[in-house]
Amino acid sequence: YGFNITNEATVMLASQRRNCSFSQRMKNFAWNDLNLAQWEAIDAGYDTAILLDSNSYITEGPGFNVGFIVGDRIYTPRDNCLEGVTMKKISKVKDVKYHDISRGFAFDADAMFLTSTAGQVIRVTKFNDVEYKENELLTWLQNNI
Repeated sequence: YGFNITNEATVMLASQRRNCSFSQRMKNFAWNDLNLAQWEAIDAGYDTAILLDSNSYITEGPGFNVGFIVGDRIYTPRDNCLEGVTMKKISKVKDVKYHDISRGFAFDADAMFLTSTAGQVIRVTKFNDVEYKENELLTWLQNNI
């Protein structure tokens, strides 16, 4: 995809919308929207992107789920995203709320992270113009998942 994420990433909200004509829960059948979002992010100087669905809720990015930390709670999108192995593992050790996540909720969160099978838990340092500080729960996730 043109990015080399180790344990931190910058992320943008793509203008490209997620294909919602069928559920992405078990299998990502449509990658054109994910690829277009990734190219948009690279062109804008970000590592990667996440997409909104037709209701303007956050879904996922190309090859990863997204999570948000507010206080001591973890939130992740409930619809139109692949059920990821790493997020499922997190939900076995921490309470994860599957929720409709608006962009306002995301921008107001204490921390943001990405999860992928290969990349594990990746800290988001910047989401559009929002910069996230170190977060104790996120550090715990990175060290224990």
